[in-house]
Amino acid sequence: MNQSQFLICLTLLFAYPNVFSAVTFGRDKLKGTTRTMSLVADDKMGVQVEKRVRSDFTGSFSVEVDGVVVEQVIHIDGMAHSYDEGGKNDGIADQAKPGTIFLQRKWTNLQDWSNWRKSVLDGKVDRKSISVIFHNDAGEEAGRVNFYDCFPTKWVGPALNAKNSGHATEKIELAFERMEWKQN
Repeated sequence: MNQSQFLICLTLLFAYPNVFSAVTFGRDKLKGTTRTMSLVADDKMGVQVEKRVRSDFTGSFSVEVDGVVVEQVIHIDGMAHSYDEGGKNDGIADQAKPGTIFLQRKWTNLQDWSNWRKSVLDGKVDRKSISVIFHNDAGEEAGRVNFYDCFPTKWVGPALNAKNSGHATEKIELAFERMEWKQN
């Protein structure tokens, strides 16, 4: 039982001490996506009561590359875009500057990011579209930022430290030509 499960259990037991006789957690009790956890408890009469609880109150986003979901992305940085004024000082944007976005994900045995970077080094600039999708508490899409004509400019493998119990991660730096915000 992890800390959030323990806190949920304690909250329910203190709030309803006479209702619940047993509270169970486990993979067999999980329902829906990994963003929700199903808490199942038996009341005194043996009736199962189910309550859906968010298991990740932060990080409600996902990432797609050319429409395919990228798993385990834990950090995104650099979602900004600027424009040149064209030297006229009239406050009107002349031309968009290329931007940079940084993605970090938990280390996996997939080599898609490093292979993409290698193809650029080999002279084949394979430009892709990246979408950062924001989710509401129900897990539905609330908005997205689309980055177009992206290609990797840097890939960083995991930093290894035997004294650190954190997850190994990999990072990719992507250049993009333009960015578009869409809100639902």
